[in-house]
Order: sequence, then C-alpha cells, then structure tokens
Amino acid sequence: MLASQELGEGSEEKRPSVQVGDPFTGKKLIEVSVELVESGLVESLQDCGAAGLASALSEMASDGTGLDVQLDRVPLREPSMEPHEVLASESQERMCAVVAPDRVEDFLAVCAKWEVLATVLGEVTGTGRLTVDWHGERVVDVPPRTVALLPPGDAPPPPE
Repeated sequence: MLASQELGEGSEEKRPSVQVGDPFTGKKLIEVSVELVESGLVESLQDCGAAGLASALSEMASDGTGLDVQLDRVPLREPSMEPHEVLASESQERMCAVVAPDRVEDFLAVCAKWEVLATVLGEVTGTGRLTVDWHGERVVDVPPRTVALLPPGDAPPPPE
C-alpha cells in the first residue's frame, strides 16, 4: 500500500495511477463554481472526472458548436506527459468552462479570488468539430458527438 511505504528515492514509480482527491481544493472548486454560475460568468461548466479532458471537451462541443483547444496550455503535474495522456487523465479537482470572450477577465478574477488556477485553453469555433493542437501539431480533429459520452437518447446517429 502506498500510504504504508516511505516516500523518497524512487517514489515517483509508487505514485497511484488513480489521482487521490484533495478535499480542501475540492471545496474551493465547489465554491468558485457556484460563484461563477450564480454570477452568469459561464456558458457551460463540465467536470474532468472519468475520461478527463477528452470526455469534458467532446461533451461540451457536442451541441454542434465546436472547440479549438491548445492542449499544451494545460497545467501538468508530470511535464513529460504525451497528448493522449493529458486528454485521458482523470483529474479529481478540474473543471472546463466555456466563457464569453468579453467575460474572460471577470472569470479569471473570480478564480484568482478563490486561489483556483484557471487557464485559457482555446475557443468555441462554430465549426462543429473538436480540434486539439499539441505544440503546433494537430493531434485531434473529429466531430465531437462521435466521442462524447452522451446518454443513449442523445447518441449520434450511426455513420452512413
């Protein structure tokens, strides 16, 4: 068990594959989310739990609007992660928000007030596609409904 082992040399290999939640950070995230929603600063808010950013981004873009994301802007615990790892990593205390361009500064100010890190990752495009770039290279370009984890009634029709 990780908790019963001394951490030191080689402890990186002992790190659990499922991220352990941080109750204090989780509480701050709840509080900032409530303020952001109640103040009308977010158009959409999605957690990055199961399937991480891949799920959150595809679900947010699945209404047909489309998103263009710069994945290398995501703050990372492990700087050597590959793009597929960043997209699929489950993150206990992370959320994705869609914010109107003229409200971004207000959004960031609320996050700073609660000492919650916030980063602009991309923009809503209107193309109907989810595109993800990693250090200037396009790594994803898909219709988002094909990968979104949607309820059965909302699933996209099969390809023709």
